[in-house]
Amino acid sequence: MKYRIFLLLACLLAPPASAEVPAAQFFTQPDYTSANLSPDGQRVAAIRYRDGMQLLEVRAVADDARRLLVEEGDIPGREATIRAWDWIDNRHIIFQVTAVKKGIEDLLDTRTSSQWFVADVGGGEPVLKQILTRGWLVDPLPAEPGKFLFAKSGSYSKVYRIDTARLSAPGKLNKLAAVDGGQFVPSNEVCSVEGYAVRWFFDRQGEVRAALHFDREGELSLSTFGGEGGEGGAELIYRWTDSPDGQEESRRVIPVALAGETGKFYGLDFNEEEERSIYLLDFARDTEKLVRKVDSYKIVDLILSPEDGTLIGARTLRNATLVDEYFRQVEGVTPSVRVSGDEFTLDLDRSSDDAVRLQYREGHDLPGQYLLRFRGSQQPRHVGSQYPALSGKIDSRLVEDRVEVEGLEIPYLLTLPAGPGKFPLIVLPHGGPVDVFDDRNYDPITQYFAAAGYAVLRVNFRGSSGYSEALKEAGKKQWGGLILEDIYRATLAVTGRREVDANRVCALGISYGGYASAMLSILHPELYRCAASVAGVTDVNLMLNSPRLSERQVEWTREYVGDPAREYEQLKAISPVYLAERFTRPLLIAHGGEDKVVDPEHSHRLKLMLQRLDKPFEWYFEPGVGHDFGGAETKAALFTRLKSFVDTNLAESR
Repeated sequence: MKYRIFLLLACLLAPPASAEVPAAQFFTQPDYTSANLSPDGQRVAAIRYRDGMQLLEVRAVADDARRLLVEEGDIPGREATIRAWDWIDNRHIIFQVTAVKKGIEDLLDTRTSSQWFVADVGGGEPVLKQILTRGWLVDPLPAEPGKFLFAKSGSYSKVYRIDTARLSAPGKLNKLAAVDGGQFVPSNEVCSVEGYAVRWFFDRQGEVRAALHFDREGELSLSTFGGEGGEGGAELIYRWTDSPDGQEESRRVIPVALAGETGKFYGLDFNEEEERSIYLLDFARDTEKLVRKVDSYKIVDLILSPEDGTLIGARTLRNATLVDEYFRQVEGVTPSVRVSGDEFTLDLDRSSDDAVRLQYREGHDLPGQYLLRFRGSQQPRHVGSQYPALSGKIDSRLVEDRVEVEGLEIPYLLTLPAGPGKFPLIVLPHGGPVDVFDDRNYDPITQYFAAAGYAVLRVNFRGSSGYSEALKEAGKKQWGGLILEDIYRATLAVTGRREVDANRVCALGISYGGYASAMLSILHPELYRCAASVAGVTDVNLMLNSPRLSERQVEWTREYVGDPAREYEQLKAISPVYLAERFTRPLLIAHGGEDKVVDPEHSHRLKLMLQRLDKPFEWYFEPGVGHDFGGAETKAALFTRLKSFVDTNLAESR
C-alpha cells in the first residue's frame, strides 16, 4: 500500500510529460497568411510561405488543382515581398512585388522598388504581364472584366482605366511598342487632383470619393469629390500642417481607407513608432475615435468587409512576414462575426452571386484556418491553415476572469491543458508594458506550454490596451510598482483554483515580460519557484538613457516610466541588476546579440552581478539574432531550452 502511495506522489510531483508536438511546429513561419476569392467563386488566390520563401498560389475550387504564380527565383532576393494583390476579374490577378535594399543603420539610404504584374490564370500555364509605369493599383473593377484603375502621381496626379490585354510580357517590349500599350493618356483618365497623390479612395461602386495628396505648399491634404465619376471636382476638406512652435504632434492620424458608405475614414497614427492603432475619422465633425489596436506588429494595410466595407482586419508585418490578422470585434462596428465558444468565424470574401464565401476561423487553441462555404451546404471545405502541422494536435481550455487591485479590475486569461489534473503554472507577462495586450486569439507560446501540460496565465495588467483608456492610463509610472502587483494578485487568484498547483509556479516573459518575471521572483520567492527573462530590461536607467531612443520616445518614457535625471534612485530601486543579491530562485537569462530594442548590455550586466555574488543562473545567448529571437529555428531552440528549464525547476515542490 505504501509503495502505491509513493508511486502516486511521484507521478503527481513529476515534471509534465514532454510536449508531443516539437517547438519547431509552434514557432515556424506560418503557411497560409492571406487569401482572396475570384468574383465567380471558382478560384482562390493565397499567399503562402515555404522554407522562408513567399509564394502566390491559385487554387481551383472545382478540382483543387493548384498552381504557383510566383515562386523561388521569380522574386529578386529574399528581401522582396508581395505587398498587394487582388482579382481583376475571374481569370486575372494583379500583384505588386516590392524589393528592399537596406542601407546602413540610421542613414537614409534604404531604398525600395516596386513592380506591378498581371497574371492570366484562365488557361493552362499562367501568362504574366508587367506594368512599367510607376504607380499603384487603386481599384480592380471586378464588374469590368480585364480592366482596373491605376494611379500615377506627379505635380498633377491622375487615375487611369487600364486594359490588361494591351500590356506586354516582362522583358518583351520592343523599341517601337508603346509602354503599357500607350494607355496612360487623357482618353483613359478617370479623375485627377493637383499635387502629388499618395492614396485614392474609391467606393464599392468604383466611383472616386477622395484623394490624399500634397498641395502646392507641400502640405498633406485631403480632398473629396462630388458627383458621379468625380465630376464635381476636388474640394479640399482638411490639411495637416506643422505645429507653429515646431514641436511634433503626439498623434498624426492619416486616412487610409473609406469606412463603408458612411463618408468617414479609417486612419492610422503615423506618429507611432510602429503603426498599430486604427482610428475612425469624421472630418465633417472633426472627430477621431480609436476603434482597434493590433498587438506588437506594424500595420501595412486594412482589411474591409465584403458586405459593407467596415473594418474586419489588418495586414501586418510580423518578423518580415506579411500576415493578415482578423478581428473578433471592433469598437463601434458589428461585422458578420459568428462566435461559437472560444472560436470565431468571419466572412472574408464572396462570389458575385453569393453562392460561395471565403471564411476565416480562429480560436484560442485553433490557429487560423481558411474555409470555403457553399450555399445550401452546412459543412465548409478546408482551404488552408496558418499552421497545418498543428492540426488536431492541440487542445486546451480558456478561462477569462478579473481580479481587483487597488480599486481597479485587472483582466486575465488562464489557459488550462485538456483533461483533469493539478497543473503546474507558467505566468507569462506580456511586453510593452503600456499599450500592449493579450487577447483570446491563438498564441503560440501559450499553446506550446499548454500542450506540454502547463497552465498558462496572461495578465492584462494596468497599462494594457484593448480594454479601456482608464486601464491603460493607470500604467503610468507603474513599471516596477502596481503592474507587478497586478500580476502577483492574479497569480494568487488562479493558484486558488483546483486545477492549478500553487506549489509549482514559474514566471517567464520577453522584453518587459522578462523584466517582470525576474522582479516577481525577487519580490515573491515564496510563490514563484523560478523565472526566465528573455531580452529583459535589467537596468531601467540604462533603458531610459539609450541613444537609440527618438525624441518622441524620450518624451513617452519620461511620462510613462520615469525621468532618469530626476528619479534616478527610484528607477535604480526597481532594476534587477541592483537587486541581484536578492535572487534566491533559479533564473534563466536569454538575449540576442543583435537586439536593437533592449540592448544586450542589460543581460550582460545582470550576468556579471550574479557571477560576482556567486548566484546560480543559466545563460542563453544567441549572437546573431535580434529582439524577436530570429526565425523559426532559433525561436524553436529558445523555447525548447525554456521548457527544459521550467521542467527541471517545477519537477517537485521546493
